[in-house]
Amino acid sequence: MLTDVPPRKANRARFLESDRIRTLDLPQDGRLPTIAKSIESAMTVGQSAVVLRACAEFLATAADFYKVSKCGIRVLAAPRDNAHPGMDEDGGA
Repeated sequence: MLTDVPPRKANRARFLESDRIRTLDLPQDGRLPTIAKSIESAMTVGQSAVVLRACAEFLATAADFYKVSKCGIRVLAAPRDNAHPGMDEDGGA
């Protein structure tokens, strides 16, 4: 997994400690997988506003659980699978 570039001096030890974390606790009530499925469904439909709402709900739920600040989100438009006939997933012919 790629992360941010390590700081030169300040907070370097905390950064490296954080970078060694390989697992995270998850809410045991199934909230995040349920919201993740709604994100997947929204992406299938292709409506940016619906994707944005589902992603915002996921981030708010995760931020509450991990007791961190909530952050903003943007949904970028992407071409639909059928937008470029004859192209494979990597953009090749």
